[in-house]
Amino acid sequence: MKAVLDLLFGREIEFTDEQLREHIDSITIAGNDTTALTIAYTLMLLGMNKDAQEKVIEEQRLIFGDSKRGATKEDIPQMMYLERVIKESMRLYTVVPIIARNVDKDVYLPGSGITLPAGTGTVVGSFAMHRSPAVWGPDAEKFDPDRFLPERSVDRHRAAFVPFSFGPRNCIGRNYGMLILKSIMSRIIRSYKIDADEVGPLKMELLLFPIRGHQIRITRRDD
Repeated sequence: MKAVLDLLFGREIEFTDEQLREHIDSITIAGNDTTALTIAYTLMLLGMNKDAQEKVIEEQRLIFGDSKRGATKEDIPQMMYLERVIKESMRLYTVVPIIARNVDKDVYLPGSGITLPAGTGTVVGSFAMHRSPAVWGPDAEKFDPDRFLPERSVDRHRAAFVPFSFGPRNCIGRNYGMLILKSIMSRIIRSYKIDADEVGPLKMELLLFPIRGHQIRITRRDD
């Protein structure tokens, strides 16, 4: 929640107490479904990719040792591999699969000969873009968290990865969302081994939903 408050209080606009409550309520409520879906897809991918799951638990042990305590704000930045796993999950299974925008000035699309006039409604297919070989290479369909290593991201367009949208109207709760995702995933992975076979059929609405849910098997960790 501190990340959200920092964003709100850091603006030059002055908010009343009521406006602040409304903003925080909007961010919290809007993030419930997207956070839950992202956690589910991340668990599925870790259950299907045991090597990545082992790297996550190794990183967690370096941070927490044998402690069962919850994650603190000092722990979160150390979860660098877990963050890459979450980002790769959001790339492959983008829970907000399309982004709608209105063009506020004429925009020329290079190579197409097309100009979008101001006022045009547009839709960005973020799900399709996140799996495009033209953007992510021939292995775009492969689960590879290390594609988010700094040295592998340096030449990538900064708008190639937009799970929180992009630009001045991107998701205000993006920092809060990643904090929550890492905190919850840390607790789950330290407590349970995850096993899964495959991601089942999906339906694309406002969000990306599984048609029949997810089949995940969990076993409590003894170590």
